Amino acid sequence: LNLILLGYIPLFQSNLEQSRVDASISVSGAVRILVMLLVLAADISALNFWENLYENKTISKGSLFRWSTSILLLALFANRAPIFNIILATAFLYLLTFWKFKMKFKTFLSLFFLGIMVLIIFVGGFGAYRVLNTEEFHYYPEFRGFIENKNYIGLVFYTFFHYFTIGLSNLMSVFKVFP
Repeated sequence: LNLILLGYIPLFQSNLEQSRVDASISVSGAVRILVMLLVLAADISALNFWENLYENKTISKGSLFRWSTSILLLALFANRAPIFNIILATAFLYLLTFWKFKMKFKTFLSLFFLGIMVLIIFVGGFGAYRVLNTEEFHYYPEFRGFIENKNYIGLVFYTFFHYFTIGLSNLMSVFKVFP
């Protein structure tokens, strides 16, 4: 419904950043909240899928369909963060379902550090890619030094921590409004 109201698919627009902003402000907040509920629907579907697989029941094709449809719809809106949340929650649900907290501390620590590395590479890597491929960002002072010195690893870490602090700042704003 949201795509019909927009009249275009944000993912396929030439200016991805602006198309995502335009899509956000052109529909009501209620529609945006419903779209974000796709994250919850996908996580519940993943849990249902893993539980059925773990208990040797028949695989729930409906759950797999809801999970993949949620990711596809969010991708069409060019929303990276909710897709990442779905994938991360799916991985955690997999671990919780199949391992049931029976892993050794060394294995847990290894998986934890692997998860942190994947998180930095995924979030920072996509952020750095966006900075490098968006001409306007080349003139931002916070990115200019990384681009001029071709310090792409530094750019990955900078964009990761930049997004991380934005998320924390937004969370703190929510707590100010809803104590």
